[in-house]
Amino acid sequence: SESPLPPPSPSLPPPFPPPMPPPFPPQLYVSPMCPVGNATDGINNFAHLEGATSVAIFTIDVRTFAIVASPGDDGVQIMDVSDPSSPVPAGSATNGVGGFTMLKRAQSVATFTIDESTFAIVGSGADNGIQLMNVSDPYSPVALGTAQDDVGNFSTLAGASGVATFKI
Repeated sequence: SESPLPPPSPSLPPPFPPPMPPPFPPQLYVSPMCPVGNATDGINNFAHLEGATSVAIFTIDVRTFAIVASPGDDGVQIMDVSDPSSPVPAGSATNGVGGFTMLKRAQSVATFTIDESTFAIVGSGADNGIQLMNVSDPYSPVALGTAQDDVGNFSTLAGASGVATFKI
């Protein structure tokens, strides 16, 4: 006859660390369990991080940048993260400014390159569309094309809350 296993010792730690609460105010962390550096909306010239929901990383020359979708600021914040312990603001884009028209409640972002140029695509659930921008100069993003649900041949962009890119 087999004897039952003894009850677990109460002094043993749980098998996984407890979940961390979300950072308040909104901050960018390299890892939720091990912050290296952070950027906070409204501090150190970071002006477009309210409600940050999505981050994409890209490299220009030898510098590494992050672009962050900010639904609370209706735009995106680009920052130099080459030194992860000290992110530095670069450029930003805001809905209704400088030709950007599809960034209201910006929810998601992805980046891609074509030849020597770097681009970002941003999903806007409130605008039911996407905004393309050239981020080859991360200090001065340039608005490009947009696509919106039920405009032209686009019929499935309502509530655009996620974007992704792929190579052909």
